[in-house]
Amino acid sequence: MNVDEILSGSRRPPRAPAGLRPRGSARRLWGDILSGYVLRGDEHAVLVAAVRSLDEIELMRDTLGLTPQLMIKGGRGSVIAHPLLDEIRKHEVVFLKLLGFLGLDGADAHGDTASRAGSALVNKRWARRRGG
Repeated sequence: MNVDEILSGSRRPPRAPAGLRPRGSARRLWGDILSGYVLRGDEHAVLVAAVRSLDEIELMRDTLGLTPQLMIKGGRGSVIAHPLLDEIRKHEVVFLKLLGFLGLDGADAHGDTASRAGSALVNKRWARRRGG
């Protein structure tokens, strides 16, 4: 990326990190953020971690969606919450903290990408709980 590309607004965002699912929200988030912001090297590394975390969240949600129930039988025969539920929650906390480190508060002219991403995760979670 050179100065002319920045000033003209014609630069294309760098390719998404290798290993992300081809049609996931992580790739969209990557493109949305990098088409609206110029990140420093440390911010770029945080964004890579955030999109990888989002990709893992979606993969876990997809895997959990294949399971007919959210409660399973534990090792001693008791009924417990599916272990992926806890992992998803942990990943969501990490994902939102990473977005917070980027400081994308929505005040920029390019929109509130971080807020929309967080809201989309919450809405998706509640839609699944309601059966939607």
